Amino acid sequence: YNAEQVLSWEPVALSNSTRPVVYRVQFKYTDSKWFMADIMSIGVNCTQITATECDFTAASPSAGFPMDFNVT
Repeated sequence: YNAEQVLSWEPVALSNSTRPVVYRVQFKYTDSKWFMADIMSIGVNCTQITATECDFTAASPSAGFPMDFNVT
């Protein structure tokens, strides 16, 4: 099983700001609460990032249980 699990999204621009946009990714399983996609919860750091992708491949989230994602 060599599938990569990479979440990506379109970048956004903030009007009147020269600072980079900082994103945070949350995940949840069906009928559960939202969790931050950080080292403690899932093994990858996808919080307070400026990149527009998050690689979950190394974390290998619970196989067979699809996750929902939220990027803010």
